[in-house]
Amino acid sequence: PSTVLDILENTYKAQWGNINWEFEENESRVLLKKYIGESNEVVVPSNSNGKKIVLQDINTTIIPTRVIKFSVEPSENYKVGIEDNNLNFAFDGNSNLQEVDFRGLDTSNITNMEVMFRNCTNLRKANFSHIDMSKVVAMDYTFQNCQNLTDIDFSNTNASALSDTRHMFTGCKKLKIIDLRSFQLTNNAKCSNMFFVDDPSELLVLTNDIKIQSLNY
Repeated sequence: PSTVLDILENTYKAQWGNINWEFEENESRVLLKKYIGESNEVVVPSNSNGKKIVLQDINTTIIPTRVIKFSVEPSENYKVGIEDNNLNFAFDGNSNLQEVDFRGLDTSNITNMEVMFRNCTNLRKANFSHIDMSKVVAMDYTFQNCQNLTDIDFSNTNASALSDTRHMFTGCKKLKIIDLRSFQLTNNAKCSNMFFVDDPSELLVLTNDIKIQSLNY
């Protein structure tokens, strides 16, 4: 990528120079446009010498499907931003993916998380804890057919605006316990087949939401 950007008719010299990413840099942020590194375990840095890191998006164009682990470096002082306002289809169809950790991600502008991990058949662990999900309205088909998913953490997420969770965990046959006490569905929420599997097995769902409590799973 180019290392010199013209900003407001002034020449700004990029400082980051990380060879693992295609990026654009200005005086206030580094925008990550595509992962081009060789590792199959991607860790997004929390900042660049105090400068904000922003992902253009999370999808299979930016994060290649060969990746087995995706995480954002946790930091007390920095959160990695996302330029887009939805994470629909983020890792859709990535059968290599095994683990994701979003704890260092700024999701305060995200409204949709639909079909994020559909057919990620080797996904085993997903950590959403302590991220801001207060504007997320749709998570339908998010984990559809994640048949090896066993560990998912939604603690302290404040998911209070959800209006669509249909088929969210359809086909997650190895999931035995899930804590959804941070979830609050809206009065008119669609939540049919939220936990549907072909061969029903024991599943413990921890929730304070009446609509989730009323589901047959």
